[in-house]
Amino acid sequence: MSPLPIDRYADAGELASELRRFLTGQLVSAHRYTAGQRLSRFVRKHRAAVTIGVLAAIGFAAGGTFSVRRIVHERDVADRQREIADTRRIAAEHLIDKMLSDVKNRLQQIGRLDLLSSLGSEIRDYYGTLAKLPSGMPADDVERMAMAIELVGFAERDSGKADQALATWSEARAMLAGPAGAPPPRRCGAG
Repeated sequence: MSPLPIDRYADAGELASELRRFLTGQLVSAHRYTAGQRLSRFVRKHRAAVTIGVLAAIGFAAGGTFSVRRIVHERDVADRQREIADTRRIAAEHLIDKMLSDVKNRLQQIGRLDLLSSLGSEIRDYYGTLAKLPSGMPADDVERMAMAIELVGFAERDSGKADQALATWSEARAMLAGPAGAPPPRRCGAG
């Protein structure tokens, strides 16, 4: 009906074709659709697929939120447990250090350092286990091991077991050197 030929259908067949598209719910070229209209028509046409997609997205969002919250909660629990374990480990290490030096002083006063030398194998086993950790022995434990082995070695030497003291010090040196044979780390105050 437009006065301009460019805005009209070229013939009746083209008009009939447009009418069929309109009656079947398809888009027609005579009308300019907005994005909202196109979306609305798409949703009406594909209602089941859109509903399933929306429900799936809501399910994934809810499941993802639940999973992330659970992961964060588990991480926080693990952090608290690690903190407790670290605090207990530090307290136990300080207690062991104090007890070793106190026991050494008391046994030295009564001339029974041989009793301390009997702890040597337990101390060597403990630090041998730490030395086998995949990440290696932590620096604090290396220093603590050096002091404990030194103390046990002196106790063995002073109790008349010079060969056992030499073996204790050699074994400790090998543990400190590590698999590469690198020299042991220097202790604080060592020249």
